Amino acid sequence: MSLAPGDRLGPYEITALLGQGGMGEVWRARDPRLNRDVAVKVSAQQFSDRFEREARAIAALNHPNICTLFDVGPNYLVMELVDGATLSERIAQGPVPLDEALGIAKQIADALEAAHEKSIVHRDLKPANIKIKPDGSVKVLDFGLAKAGEAMEMSTDSPTMMPVQGTQFGMILGTAGYMAPEQARGQTVDKRADIWAFGIVVYEMVTGKRLFDAPTATDSLAAILTKAPDLTIAPVKTRRLLARCLEKDSRKRLRDIGDWADLLDADRLNVPASPSRFGFGGWIAAGIFALAAITLAFVHFRQTPSSTGQTLRATIPTPESAGPGFLALSPDGKNLVVGNTGPLFIRALDSPQVKPIAGTTAGRSPFWSPDSKTIAYFEAGKLKTIPAAGGPPQPLCDLNGFGGGGTWNSDGVILFGDSSGAFKQVKASGGECTPLTKSAPGFIGTYPAFLADGKHFLYMLIDDDDAKRGVWLNSLSPESGADRRGRRLLADYSGVVYSPPQPGSRYSHLLFLRDTTLFAQPFDDRSLQLAGDPFPVAEHVSQGSDGQLDAAIDLNGNLVFATNVDRESQLALLDRSGKVISKVGPSQGQTAVALSPDGTTVATTKGQSGRTGIWLRNLLRDSESRLADRGFGSVWSPDEKNIVYSGRDDAHANVLFVKDASGGGRDVALVKSANALRASDWSRDGRFLLYTEIDPKTNADIWYIPDPLRPTPGKPVLFLGTKGAESQAQFSPDGHWVAYWSNESGKSEIYIRPFPSGAGQTRVASDLVREPRWSPDGKEIYYWISLVGAAHRMLAASVKPGRDGMPEVGVPQTLFDFRTAPPAVATVNAYLYSPAPGGRFLMNLDAESAPPTINLITNWQKLAPPSK
Repeated sequence: MSLAPGDRLGPYEITALLGQGGMGEVWRARDPRLNRDVAVKVSAQQFSDRFEREARAIAALNHPNICTLFDVGPNYLVMELVDGATLSERIAQGPVPLDEALGIAKQIADALEAAHEKSIVHRDLKPANIKIKPDGSVKVLDFGLAKAGEAMEMSTDSPTMMPVQGTQFGMILGTAGYMAPEQARGQTVDKRADIWAFGIVVYEMVTGKRLFDAPTATDSLAAILTKAPDLTIAPVKTRRLLARCLEKDSRKRLRDIGDWADLLDADRLNVPASPSRFGFGGWIAAGIFALAAITLAFVHFRQTPSSTGQTLRATIPTPESAGPGFLALSPDGKNLVVGNTGPLFIRALDSPQVKPIAGTTAGRSPFWSPDSKTIAYFEAGKLKTIPAAGGPPQPLCDLNGFGGGGTWNSDGVILFGDSSGAFKQVKASGGECTPLTKSAPGFIGTYPAFLADGKHFLYMLIDDDDAKRGVWLNSLSPESGADRRGRRLLADYSGVVYSPPQPGSRYSHLLFLRDTTLFAQPFDDRSLQLAGDPFPVAEHVSQGSDGQLDAAIDLNGNLVFATNVDRESQLALLDRSGKVISKVGPSQGQTAVALSPDGTTVATTKGQSGRTGIWLRNLLRDSESRLADRGFGSVWSPDEKNIVYSGRDDAHANVLFVKDASGGGRDVALVKSANALRASDWSRDGRFLLYTEIDPKTNADIWYIPDPLRPTPGKPVLFLGTKGAESQAQFSPDGHWVAYWSNESGKSEIYIRPFPSGAGQTRVASDLVREPRWSPDGKEIYYWISLVGAAHRMLAASVKPGRDGMPEVGVPQTLFDFRTAPPAVATVNAYLYSPAPGGRFLMNLDAESAPPTINLITNWQKLAPPSK
């Protein structure tokens, strides 16, 4: 839009250009209705509906130290016209006298406190966004706009932002010199990021110097993450305040901006009061800014290391519709695939658009062909391929359970794992799927990655034995007499990414996680040995519970990875409408929710690095205790005295153990198998225990154990075994029926069968459904469906006896939507919820306020220390 003095924008009469930047302009205008001058900020693009909604929500706030928003148009904001110099212009004249600086700080803090009380975070506080009026009062500008727009252009001191719509990826990089460490890493941001920026603003006022001044944005971010701030030149009275505001660990930082003055020296100066906290109108961002439709550093994805020679860091928010999960970067660096449990999404990295891949509905663990033309992935119990340019999917192999990662070499061989723990291979052109390794106790291989020779491959071995678990090297043609596992290279519990040698370099690199830090280990492809010391590449990189590494590389030296620090969940009690009645315990990493029949105790599975244990929380006393050091999943006996869980014995056989819920006594083995075992339910009369066995030959099947608490339990009986996978079996309260999940049809479905005969079935629901559970009175079946990303929907279907003894299922009714991290695969029986007394639900909800972010580092190998 081209404007000139005399033009009209809605009811506003344009009078003069005040400034411009990026792709927007700021105009002085006259509002004839109220006879006042205003500032009109015009964007080069239309605002999204979400942007407008959030802008109006922010405008509902009211404070004299925050600029007032008057109106929101389709591509413009109308706000208070603020006269006066910016704080950055004042600081350019030299240090601000302490009395004056603390008076300004007081007004800034008051503005932040008012916003934080309403859960609004500025996210881009800096001297350029603060104006000092001729009467000495302070106005904080651009307030809340970073939150509303959710993306910013990267620069060392840039005020430019852009709204990101729908499923678009955008860059959240902010003004580099003022970003808190967690913001620079792309982690979840709260009010403590504003407190960090407040500390920098105060430092600059009292010293007249930039704290993290650097020639480039990358250098500024590096200084923020690595360098301790030098406060020795700041006045003594302010050092304690600055030290608390500038703690790199946000947990140690000043928690509430309203407490800032308490940290000044004991003989602190009198701080002038700000004007009355009750003013007129609402407010939002003001000051010179432009809303920019930029692609920022997308071109860096397309450039080779030799063409840029720089290491650039950037952050891309995960699209809500794509959700967190697996990442796959094409070898040519042109396309990124992301997604888990729902449709896969693809974006060309020189375009801001993200598109679902037609034909994928519940894709998992995607990986690319060497020519970057085809995507392989796992879905509905099969390994499939699909053209990146579009086309129908092509099934290649049936899976045992779920996919455990795959890799594709230049000879057209695809190597992949599944829940049996074995590796299989198949030609990408089609043909027979042949086993490369055998499933056996103690061997669970996942996430293979071919080396450049296309014959050797890396993979992750999951094992309770510390001497075996880690990153291993194997071959399509094992040497005679070699260990079937191959050879262990690293002891870390982590998936691995292989990065081939770059031009001019002798060594390739193995990327893996150690705790939450991504390391790179030089590797000699000729000798097949590690070479040199590992070096850190990025912090707080996310990892799946099965060790899956959320990272990928291309052949041009670009690295993408997901961050989600300490991703936690929150147990909460919800009513039938989804309203949270109360939270249960702290937010923490937990899964497999199992509420005792009397509703007083919940069992969950917690742990890290593949080692999980069973924990109990008493809901009446709000206390927690550990029941089993190692184990997974919990099923209560009907009298609440015992719990069954999955584990391994000293010989590494898979076992279902029964244990006294009080913690006393010994663990008793009910059944052992070379295959994975997962308990799912115990009949109300105590006579039968249902469980899933993941058999490499027959996929996942449902079994039951008669009289599990007798001194000699009955022998396991197969209840249901088909060519597909069946799991999540649940007894009806009267024990006459079993509801269960199945993918035999090629879709995710829920059925009911009579017990114990299993003859005949009634379908309850189909398509992306999971976790059937009966209401306490047996009149309904609850289950949920996947929407997108971490979003899910709880439904209920009525059930009553029908003809011939088979149940009659009513039309499902939507209860509520909820958010949680992508759940484990269905065969694991790790429930997200338990029905609770009174028609309520105990659920494991997502404790994160934002999804994980995807990060980019170009020329990441240059992070390696100089060779000695």
